[in-house]
Amino acid sequence: MNPAIGRLALTPMEVKTVDVEAVFRDFRECLNTFDDWASSFWSFSALDVEQVFKVGDEVALVAPINRALYPSTTTATCQANGTLTLVHMFQSTRFVPIGNTPVMLQRVDPNGGPLGEPIHKTIGPSGILKIDECERNQQYRISFYPNVSKDHVKALYASYQTVIDELEIRLRNEWTGTFQALWKDYTDASPLDQRRMLETAFLRGMGKALYNLWDNLTQLCDLLADLKPNSEKLLHYLSQTELDELLKLGSESIAKGLLVLSDEPLLFIYVSAICSWIRMLPPQDMHEVMGEITGEILISLVLIWATAGMGVTVRLGAQVLGHIKSGRARTWLEKLAEQLVGPRLDAHVEAAKPMLLGSPATPIRTIPDV
Repeated sequence: MNPAIGRLALTPMEVKTVDVEAVFRDFRECLNTFDDWASSFWSFSALDVEQVFKVGDEVALVAPINRALYPSTTTATCQANGTLTLVHMFQSTRFVPIGNTPVMLQRVDPNGGPLGEPIHKTIGPSGILKIDECERNQQYRISFYPNVSKDHVKALYASYQTVIDELEIRLRNEWTGTFQALWKDYTDASPLDQRRMLETAFLRGMGKALYNLWDNLTQLCDLLADLKPNSEKLLHYLSQTELDELLKLGSESIAKGLLVLSDEPLLFIYVSAICSWIRMLPPQDMHEVMGEITGEILISLVLIWATAGMGVTVRLGAQVLGHIKSGRARTWLEKLAEQLVGPRLDAHVEAAKPMLLGSPATPIRTIPDV
């Protein structure tokens, strides 16, 4: 993760002041200001989720889902029958189309210069588009997402802010409905009792778990891209019933989940919400939860969030929770998983697609059969 994207605040609240507004303020500012964020947006490395562009029978391209102002482009020759077929999909053993992709076809001369007016089309939900307007045996430059601009960046940033606002409402509800009363019990206790509470809890590895989370997200993307072959691995995080529901999903739902998992700033916002939720716990509970949390639990929380965006409800798995010794920490983590599932992300996915999918492509040798 590029630190320029934003920052995580892990500092516990002061017992004397219990300044919960500082927690909310830190969460609202988890992404940098727009100017700093936009200038760094183009430079950070993406997670390794890959998309495939197939142009006719002669060109196959693969590109990481990342961010770039430059559209994905390639050249191909229109067939003798005057048609050209474009395919846009995820790199997966299963055909998972990426639909609603704007494309532009520009006829070019032998030196690559433009000839005539370009053809503008959109690849529909199927991920496949047959072009009938091209001239036979002519070379065309094909651009995917040809008109990505700074306005798209502004729209995406506004969408991130909407997600932050909705998650802040959930955090505030958790404070007034749960944590505020618990803090009163803690602050009313004597200093000796407070010390004893903290001595019974322990702290280990929260920061390390957060950094390890980014290393493991690529694995999670791979699991969701190929659900059936990875069923046994997914059962470590899911029940059989939950896995069966995922296996029933159509390609459009799976594509949405993969796009969510490839959106690093969006993941950062969600992890920031998790940290803010934990910071609102009274000290004895916060230390106990942080003492039990692992990268595996964080992966499970992200999986719950991503699958919710795909239309499937998932709970923290028994295998993941089985390693937690503290019953109280287990209860808090289950509550965290339930409360911070987050808002629906359909609108955000549409706002993010021009940046997530408009990246330079590189040749590959083979692609899945369509």
